Amino acid sequence: MSISDSLASLLSSCEENGLANRYLIDPSTYREAASGFFSPSFPVITVPVDYPAGTDEIIVVSDLHLAAGKNQLGVYTGSENFFADDAFERFLSYTINRLGDRKALLVLNGDTFDFLRVTEFPGKVPVVSMATKVKQFLYSEVRKPIVPAQGNAPDSSFAIWQQELAKVGIDKTLQELENSLSDREKKYGLETDDYKTIYKLLRIRIGHPAFFTALSRWLSCGHRLVITKGNHDLELVWPAVRNYIRLLLASPPGAGEIEPFLRQVVLPHVFFADDAVLIDQSVYIEHGHRYDKFAMVLDSPWFSKNPRQISIPFGSFFNRYLINRVELFYPYLDKVRPTGNVVPILVRENFPLAIKIFGSQLPFMIRILFTNGRYIWFMLKRVVPLLLAILPVAIYIYVLFFSGHSNGAAAIPKTGILGAAWKLIGTTG
Repeated sequence: MSISDSLASLLSSCEENGLANRYLIDPSTYREAASGFFSPSFPVITVPVDYPAGTDEIIVVSDLHLAAGKNQLGVYTGSENFFADDAFERFLSYTINRLGDRKALLVLNGDTFDFLRVTEFPGKVPVVSMATKVKQFLYSEVRKPIVPAQGNAPDSSFAIWQQELAKVGIDKTLQELENSLSDREKKYGLETDDYKTIYKLLRIRIGHPAFFTALSRWLSCGHRLVITKGNHDLELVWPAVRNYIRLLLASPPGAGEIEPFLRQVVLPHVFFADDAVLIDQSVYIEHGHRYDKFAMVLDSPWFSKNPRQISIPFGSFFNRYLINRVELFYPYLDKVRPTGNVVPILVRENFPLAIKIFGSQLPFMIRILFTNGRYIWFMLKRVVPLLLAILPVAIYIYVLFFSGHSNGAAAIPKTGILGAAWKLIGTTG
């Protein structure tokens, strides 16, 4: 049996056979609580998952938002939000030294991984812009080809992806992987399938090596780790994704073997929570995205029309199809508060870019969003009845005061939508 087969065999059933904690999904987590017409929408209050840590100290870190990190040239892309790998490693090293013989629990409370902002895809090669080509021509420059980092060359990226998938029991041929990428994914990033999310995790691991090294050392010192799900890492619901994270954490300090460290340290000491977790019956922790209607996932974690995809809320569509494109030019826009100022700033700073985005990206995003009408109704269900109630009154005022006739009755519409609305309010002239 190869190493990949051995790891896949160990990981594929680790939650079922008790080697790792079982991932529990409460269906009510994805339901909206009953409320009055004028009351705000809230999710159903659920029972948190109980986790008996039995440790001396609990440390909570939230919303790190790791994306693809540094590329092969050591440069961050505009969609990256986490730049503190070395600081995080120093933080955990300091904590380990401070604790001494005492044990602690580290909680990564949601949005640890920002899958929405990983836009890289296998086979991607550097593209020379037309402006650069003109500059090279004018100055007679000879462009030296970019040599990708060892083991991450464009022509080998599919093979690497295939090898990593095999470690968690997913068998895909190179042809299947190459054919799985759509033109839309090459522009906006891979979709939410489990095997495509694993490629995103691979890119996150390559771009943030110090982060994973720090967590591996934390576990090797006998401490525990809890990872809760947020609205930017909804793909944690996939068993293969959780198993690949376990595999990434199974890198013992030094040159130790992966499988013993995975079995004895990572599997029993790493816990994944779908939503809220109650630690030692005393500390309640959840990410909180369910209380934001733009971030709450409705009905099920999986997309009803395609169960191989994750159901993502409106805010995630907004990030994937709009914010990511804008941040390539203005990385700081995601940090602008209030968020309503983003559009005025973009229009003021780069009006041609604003026209391009709102002329092409925004209509496309809206078209994609309307593939799931459930979210549209969830966001607008209190607005639509109000508009329907106001419409007859608006028509009445228009007919009486803005029709251009001295006699309002002469301007009353008899047919069409306006006529039907007029009949609805009982004044047909």
